[in-house]
Amino acid sequence: MMTSRMVRTAIACSALGILAACADQPEILSPSLEVTATAVPAEGALTICKAGNAAGTFGFAWTITYAIGGAPYNSGTQSVAVGACVQVAQVPGTPRANLRVSVTEDPLPADWTLASISATVGHPTPPATVVSLGTRTISNVGLSHDVGATITFDNLYTPPPPPPAYCTLTQGYWKNHTGEWDQAGEKYVRSGQTFYNSGLSYIQIMNTPPAGGNAYIQLAHQFIAASLNVNGVSGSGVAAVDAALAGAHAALGGWAAGIGAPAKNSATRTQWQAWATTLDDFNNGLTGPGHCN
Repeated sequence: MMTSRMVRTAIACSALGILAACADQPEILSPSLEVTATAVPAEGALTICKAGNAAGTFGFAWTITYAIGGAPYNSGTQSVAVGACVQVAQVPGTPRANLRVSVTEDPLPADWTLASISATVGHPTPPATVVSLGTRTISNVGLSHDVGATITFDNLYTPPPPPPAYCTLTQGYWKNHTGEWDQAGEKYVRSGQTFYNSGLSYIQIMNTPPAGGNAYIQLAHQFIAASLNVNGVSGSGVAAVDAALAGAHAALGGWAAGIGAPAKNSATRTQWQAWATTLDDFNNGLTGPGHCN
């Protein structure tokens, strides 16, 4: 591997200043902390359980109302860890109460989704519950002094894609370090290879100043540098940069022979300059993983 490549690979999270963010990601549990709530719930008890595939603690708001009339009976909030069950209310034996329960999970942290909500009740003919995954709510769950209810929320954590294990270098750097992109198997193109239909090699293009604001050369410089930064294989991790790379590749590949630029004040020139700016920001570390030290 080349020296600069090793540097870019080694930085990973820490050199980009995002080590804390990496450490904050929930640990995926194997096996997942699924709870078992199939047994008949304790009489008169409302219990909330939390299942999931990663560690975490989630908040819930619960309300109990009378089945007839809907008047409030009791309410509260509760935090429950994944893999745990917490009894949040107990209906006394007297006077007899025919109640309905609603439980809503708090808004979820990033990268978490709600897979399912289920209820286990002790009544042989429980009322039809209403589940809304969109609002993270289950309602119309039966509860009374002699009928318990256990409600289970099952959440799924999907880790975000890892940050790019590299940093970026400017077009000026790549122009002066062709040895770092001419080693076989390392970079996407050799410096002496012909650049599209230009009639010039990649390094000749890099050494050509954009006289008079030549949009072809401006875009080519930033396109070559950005392609070298991502090694011409994997995405940059920035949607706008990937779109600019794809757009520039198609535009430059379909351009007429030579290095003639689009006409001034043309839509084509405006688009090419916009792509060049996007890629320049990326190469300078203003977007993406950041500039190499």
